[in-house]
Amino acid sequence: MKYVGCFRIHFTILGIAGIWMPRSFENNVRLKFYYSVYRIFFLTLFLVGIVYTQFRFFILVIGDIEKTVDSSVLFFTILPHIIKIYTLISCRERIIRLLDIIERIPDKNNILQMFSKNVALISSAYFCTCIGTAILWCVYPFMKPVLTLPFYYPYISQESFLFPVLYVYQTFGIIISALTIASEDFLAGGLMALAAAQLELLCCDLSTIGENKENINGNIDQYYEKIVTCIKFHAKIISFVKELSTIYGLSVFGQFLFSGILLCESAFIIITSDVFTESVTMFLYLLCLLGQLLLYCFCGNMIKTNSDKVAAAAYSSRWEMTSLPTQKALLFLIMRSQMTLTVTPGGIFDLSLVTFSAVLKSSYSFLAVLNQKHNS
Repeated sequence: MKYVGCFRIHFTILGIAGIWMPRSFENNVRLKFYYSVYRIFFLTLFLVGIVYTQFRFFILVIGDIEKTVDSSVLFFTILPHIIKIYTLISCRERIIRLLDIIERIPDKNNILQMFSKNVALISSAYFCTCIGTAILWCVYPFMKPVLTLPFYYPYISQESFLFPVLYVYQTFGIIISALTIASEDFLAGGLMALAAAQLELLCCDLSTIGENKENINGNIDQYYEKIVTCIKFHAKIISFVKELSTIYGLSVFGQFLFSGILLCESAFIIITSDVFTESVTMFLYLLCLLGQLLLYCFCGNMIKTNSDKVAAAAYSSRWEMTSLPTQKALLFLIMRSQMTLTVTPGGIFDLSLVTFSAVLKSSYSFLAVLNQKHNS
């Protein structure tokens, strides 16, 4: 767990939520069975119930703009969460293989370790925002003239003896959902960041080719062996990124699809709300959405930029001091690295900062239309 230790707390949270079975259970049939039962119980209790009630509320209020927006925020937040749960459960073995690949990489310049620490730092900030939003979402009903549940539930009034039980249930459900969504996002973003770190490590190895002049007339095949190792490493990185894109393609595409709508809706609530607590809650929620999208786009952009650096790093090496076979192998690597590596969810768009700005522009356009319709 040298480099993937930054994911430890996230795997713990996902394990508690019934999404990620601990690796220590793999060789124990009884523990695997118990965990499968626990997974069905937990997800049914805290996911199916929320989805059903919010979908029902959403259908009932269609036609009223403000109520439709209010009801769809939580509903559209949960839908991509379901896709991510399916991805983690169905692709668990493939994700473990990616983690094992990272652990086997020799980190000569502590690049992977540095990226791992930076990823853990970003995780802390993102987590704090998500937890703060979830807590405010649960506290906000106390600021209303009439106390209500954090989200809609049919046939339950404030006088009902089930009201406090449901309030605690919904509070726990919202908090655990916030934590698991943050963990799911961070696992995907962290793997992308570590893929970018591998490209950075490759660039460092390439830049040192031909540096030791004393080896020119000695062991001339030393550089050839090194460039062959770099070519193999580059091929492994390409396979790593392609596998990452295949695993998370559907879930990331779904997240971006709904995030564009949610950015518009949360900004609309902030503009139209007269309750300060609700505005603050939605503002924090808006920050969570922006942080979520930025995490994906920034990490995807790192892969893209570091991929473009590979050819430059190879050409900037002392290739003229090497043998002809080494130069030919280096040329092969330069030609291959001119094909930029990208994470492409659904094969539709690349994860980059350009995509991030495009989502913001689209959300602003939707907000302008929604606000105009509300005012009219």
